[in-house]
Amino acid sequence: MGTGPIPEPVTAKPPVGLVAALPVELRCLISLTIQRHIPLLCGKQLVCMVSGMGATNTTLAVEKLVSLGFKPGALISWGTAGAIQTGLQPGDLLIPGSVRTSDGSELKTCTAARDLLRELLQVNAVTVHDGSLLEAKDVINTVAVKQALARDTGAVAVDMESAELGRIAETRGIPFLVIRTIVDAADQSIPEAVTRTIDECGNVRILGLAKELLYKPVLVMTLFRLSRAMHTACKTLEMVANKTDKLSEVTDIMLANTSLG
Repeated sequence: MGTGPIPEPVTAKPPVGLVAALPVELRCLISLTIQRHIPLLCGKQLVCMVSGMGATNTTLAVEKLVSLGFKPGALISWGTAGAIQTGLQPGDLLIPGSVRTSDGSELKTCTAARDLLRELLQVNAVTVHDGSLLEAKDVINTVAVKQALARDTGAVAVDMESAELGRIAETRGIPFLVIRTIVDAADQSIPEAVTRTIDECGNVRILGLAKELLYKPVLVMTLFRLSRAMHTACKTLEMVANKTDKLSEVTDIMLANTSLG
């Protein structure tokens, strides 16, 4: 199988559904034009889709896959995360053993897939973390909030999509895996002026950004730092894709652990 759009489901066994919030995150796997809620085939048995940020958009993306006939045999949450514990830096890889939801419950990830992924990446110069990932309802902007979440939950990083994907996987009785790279460290804040100018797919609202920069020109340095950190994070995702044959080895072991098919 090659990489490209999928006109109709043709796989003999259930695919692994990979959901990324942002097109820039999925570009590490696919070189074609990426559109939200349009499924793309990437390597063997892997169907990818951009959802947009947040739990609701994640649910809609999986529902779209199912409605198109791609009933997933496993699910992967792919993309970036923000660190809340010290020691995690932009570009570090997080393969968490569990995702802690906003209500305090815990969703386990696929042990066999995590172990294989760590084995495949062990010779690479990237720091891999396996602590818990925490569900966030919104972007965590301030260092103080990050410190409080780290202290209260013991998690090492946050994102807004993985927990919802884990809940869907648990409901469907299929394996679940999270592969995330760190964008912002625990001691880095993200000004609200920046988050106000970005839509749910990470696209910058140019007029809004120009207005913010007019009143706060110091934001230029913040934007430069965030852009550089995102580039570093995506390079790690690209390395993961290259070292795993676009995750084909990981999808194989996840489907071997599924109750479907």
